[in-house]
Amino acid sequence: MNDNPLAGPASYAQAHRHAMEAAQPDHPQRTMRTAYRLRGPLDTGRLERAFHTVLARHDALRMAFTEHRGELRYEVHDSVDWHLSREPDVPVDGGPVPPELLGELDVSDPFARHTPPLVRARTWRLGTDDWLLALTVDHMIADTSAVEVLTDEVGRAYHGERFADPAPSFAHWIADQADYLDGQACAPDRDYWDRTLAGRAAGWDTPLPDFGTSAQESGHRTRSLPPAVAANVSAFAKRHRLTPYMAYLSAVVLCLARRTGDPDVCVLGTTVNRSRATRGLVGWCAHGLAYRVDVSPARTPVDLALLVRAGCLQVLRHQRYPLLRWRLDNRPGEHGQRLRRPYVFLHPITEYFTPPRFVGLTTELVEGTAVEADPCLGFLVRALPTGGMSLGLHYGGFGYDDDRADALLADLEESVRLLVDQPDTDLTRLLPDWPG
Repeated sequence: MNDNPLAGPASYAQAHRHAMEAAQPDHPQRTMRTAYRLRGPLDTGRLERAFHTVLARHDALRMAFTEHRGELRYEVHDSVDWHLSREPDVPVDGGPVPPELLGELDVSDPFARHTPPLVRARTWRLGTDDWLLALTVDHMIADTSAVEVLTDEVGRAYHGERFADPAPSFAHWIADQADYLDGQACAPDRDYWDRTLAGRAAGWDTPLPDFGTSAQESGHRTRSLPPAVAANVSAFAKRHRLTPYMAYLSAVVLCLARRTGDPDVCVLGTTVNRSRATRGLVGWCAHGLAYRVDVSPARTPVDLALLVRAGCLQVLRHQRYPLLRWRLDNRPGEHGQRLRRPYVFLHPITEYFTPPRFVGLTTELVEGTAVEADPCLGFLVRALPTGGMSLGLHYGGFGYDDDRADALLADLEESVRLLVDQPDTDLTRLLPDWPG
């Protein structure tokens, strides 16, 4: 481990992103962006002091990055010069946040990474006791879990809470990860991914029949599941000892196997990559996982779901080894390169961002995004206030458009219904084109 935990080589993921942005100037600097509507007597001075409390607690928020002899390195500053930005008033008389203001939230100057902190916060007064708070954090130092920790602690500090325990150190986390990846402890995990992803051109690419190669549109479509169907999914998952994620992943796998005619399906997911001891860590720790399942032995939908469950349990045993590191180890020439093959991704079945709590205020999430237009299909499953579920699909590039996205979501809904309504029926009877 580095003797000085306040300075050292950046993580492999940070170095990859730095090289990617340097090699491709048109590549967006990825940020975590959230906006909250606060109703009540907001004290902006008190809010700024709360941010300063949290900035002092987390070393990731005081990290600077510089390149030295071709190596990206970080240094944690003891203190930072930071101010809450007060923007001109935008009166809305209790109405919704203007679309042009929301559009402005997506446009921000890139962070100068040699000067911390890599976080900005801005406020707009929308009316009497009506505010908009926008937060932007550089992805080099944060993932969505980190933003949740940051906003939660800002709310608690605003309330006046004194934090008894020190925050986990991201610098220590980077050093520990380097020790793991450079030592023998990672060998069983690396061997697992070598076996699991063998035989695929990029390890996890999933070429659908309707992927094109020219159009580069991106967009987002949704489709709702009625409460009764959502309840059936929950009952199905409980009956067969599946998590909700496993249940919807099973539906995605069923859908893709039908679409491609190939029972060998690979869907990407993610892990927050934190232990109980580092649950409160601000840093970029999350990474991708690959769920590759051969469903050809499945004779019924429930057989398929149990194969998916078994695959998920294996992945969780080896989740510490990052998928990006596996890719770069096998294809070192792709260091600093964006993915150029399409892949399918199932996001966690939870909201990425939840509103922080501020004493004396009500808080509503207006916008939260951490998505860039990669060549992917990203499925999102979210609970609705009605008790139903929303099936969402983000698409980026490779010839997809709204019509194709809508058709794929319709196929996914049909797969969900087959899974929970006819779990023990022979798949070849249900689906004459079943590839199993």
